[in-house]
Amino acid sequence: MAKRRSKSQLLKEYRKNVKRIRQFMRYWEKRGVKFDEGIIPKRKSKTRVYAAEVDYLKSLKPATLLKKGKSVDIKTGEQISGYQVRENRRKEAAIKRKAKASQIQDFEWDFILDFYHDYFSRFPQKISKMLIDNLENLIRTYGKRETALAYETMPKKIDDYITEESGDIYSSVLRYNSDVINYIPGLNERQKREVEEEWANEEDWETIGTPWEDI
Repeated sequence: MAKRRSKSQLLKEYRKNVKRIRQFMRYWEKRGVKFDEGIIPKRKSKTRVYAAEVDYLKSLKPATLLKKGKSVDIKTGEQISGYQVRENRRKEAAIKRKAKASQIQDFEWDFILDFYHDYFSRFPQKISKMLIDNLENLIRTYGKRETALAYETMPKKIDDYITEESGDIYSSVLRYNSDVINYIPGLNERQKREVEEEWANEEDWETIGTPWEDI
């Protein structure tokens, strides 16, 4: 039997998932994807949150949300889903990654990784740890060459993410750490989805909205 959640726990989970969904939609809206206003349903009650409402929000994972979004293919003028926008961006990233790989010599991987480790260490302690932990985890999981290539191929750097999120540092880092996985060579769609699921359930969503001065 499932453990019954308290009113305060339900409210906390509700707010966390609303933040996650809104941040996700805002990120993709800046990339031309439009979402209906009703994706996050109105609450049934102003004084309490129901478990079914929380569970529904939890079910809105990245792929589900993108399939609900709409955009226009700039090449054909046809309407496509947000999911297809993401797939197109991944294909473009693969092309750029292949071109970049041909330009980098094998001995350069360590130099590239040392550069990013040093750069991430200059951020405030909590942020630095999030960035470096992700970097080291990718190295352990995929190897130095693949990790270095992923960071080098990304069209935008962490500073660009922070600018786009208007200084919302935690949201910027979570998205940056999630996006870099798309540039790992040879990663299949199932593995990318697994990373997205981890990102959707990331506990640091509780701290989203924290400005620089409060870190």
